[in-house]
Amino acid sequence: DGLDCAQGRLPGEGAERHWFLVSLEPPAVATTPLHLQQAYPRPAKPVLLAELAAVAREIGDELDGNLGETPVDESPTRASFMLNYPHWLEGTVPLTPRIRQLLPNGGGFLYPISFKEGNQLIPGWVLEKRGYAWGLGDWYRKQELPLGVRINLERTENPSVLAVSYEKVPRKGEWVREAKAADAKLTFEMQKRAYTCRYDRYLLLNVAEQKPLDELAERYAAEGKSLDSLMLEIVPELIKLSSQGVFQAKTLYAAVNLVRRSGTLPIFVELMRRACFDPIGSGNWTYDPDLKDV
Repeated sequence: DGLDCAQGRLPGEGAERHWFLVSLEPPAVATTPLHLQQAYPRPAKPVLLAELAAVAREIGDELDGNLGETPVDESPTRASFMLNYPHWLEGTVPLTPRIRQLLPNGGGFLYPISFKEGNQLIPGWVLEKRGYAWGLGDWYRKQELPLGVRINLERTENPSVLAVSYEKVPRKGEWVREAKAADAKLTFEMQKRAYTCRYDRYLLLNVAEQKPLDELAERYAAEGKSLDSLMLEIVPELIKLSSQGVFQAKTLYAAVNLVRRSGTLPIFVELMRRACFDPIGSGNWTYDPDLKDV
């Protein structure tokens, strides 16, 4: 009596209902965190350069849906995803079309799941309608996983348990982009960092101080920061770090998602729409500030 409860269905147990205390739900399960709230809608009929389309498929953001080039297996046993800042911050897993196929049938709108690494079981939740599963935050941080690492998921004999892993490599230091919030906008500088996993160097962004970045995200959300104005702020900052005066489409996607949640498609369509952005190959783009309003 006096306790708030909700009900869900445990996978593989038919219509049997199981009750749980709402007060025990983690924040990302109770409500969708700001960083996971889609800020920019997917274009209705996106048309991309072949190079950008290939990059979008490689990143595989769940907000882009199934891009249609690669057939989805009827019954896959494994899937993977590239870790971005919103999912790293909230300890979540994106429910891409392929990852959804690893989940138990008939689980319901909300149900428990476990992630397994070795003999360790990590409890989590699946929120199908919100497009993510929760539970890996502590694991991401314990493993010192950076943005841009590829996380692998694999079915086990238990439909409610997914094995989780990543490709480990010897620790090696290199110069990486570090994001900061300064003067009410995103800024970047190069810092020496070292990791023990394989990652995409263009998606790799280190976050020096999380709180100022999150405060900037809250400000942008409150004012309804548009995608074009955000890109025009970020691109000059990224170009400062390049001796060739270029920026990478992948890095722009990663940077936007530090403060506003977006799939690749809205960003890449905007890249093609504005005359100030010019592709020069291999995912690199140049920027002409004199054409920013064209």
